[in-house]
Amino acid sequence: MDAGSWQPQAHQPGPDTFRRLLSAQARAQQQQQHQQLPHQQPQQQLPLQHYHHHYQQHHQQQQYQQQLASVVSGQQRLVQRLARLRLEEQLSVADGNCQFRSVSEQLYGTQEFHGFVRQQAVNHIKANPASYATFLGEDFAYYCVGMAQDGTWGDELTLRAICDSFGVAVHVVTSEQRNWYLRYEPLSYKSRLEVFLTYIAPMHYNSLRRQKMFGRHPHHVSHIAGH
Repeated sequence: MDAGSWQPQAHQPGPDTFRRLLSAQARAQQQQQHQQLPHQQPQQQLPLQHYHHHYQQHHQQQQYQQQLASVVSGQQRLVQRLARLRLEEQLSVADGNCQFRSVSEQLYGTQEFHGFVRQQAVNHIKANPASYATFLGEDFAYYCVGMAQDGTWGDELTLRAICDSFGVAVHVVTSEQRNWYLRYEPLSYKSRLEVFLTYIAPMHYNSLRRQKMFGRHPHHVSHIAGH
């Protein structure tokens, strides 16, 4: 080989050298970024109770929306049902006394005696524990105390007690899709009056009457209910 034609060649690093260089460069870049960024606290994970509470809230909201949709649908169904029967509602104040207000409207022509109706129903339940304690068990006394309070919602037991204590038949047209007509007969009749109510399940009672052109008392309800 001619010494004059020889040219020095640059040293070519091998693969291991490249890996070491890249690793060193990466570490240097990470250190530089760490120095430039403010110090951050490690992200804290929320306790499981938080997620459980959030789930409960979401689930309750879904249940509320479903129940509200069901009530609205039932109310529309009830309106259509009453129109076919030529009946109309007389709205009761929604203050927790609606069942007793509606009965008061039927018996006395005003809602103002709802407190008296409630008292009569509760007194009847207290006086006849054998007829009602079966449904309440050990909660009988607690139920009576609570139901005597203004604003406590009436239920099927108070409706039964109203029927027996006043000695009147009670008719209820509900918003349910099936079995929507209920009739309660007293153990003994004390009056020729009959009570006609509507029930928007599961939350509100109203007084029921014939449409004005047909008169006040809808005595034909029981005859049409099956149709």
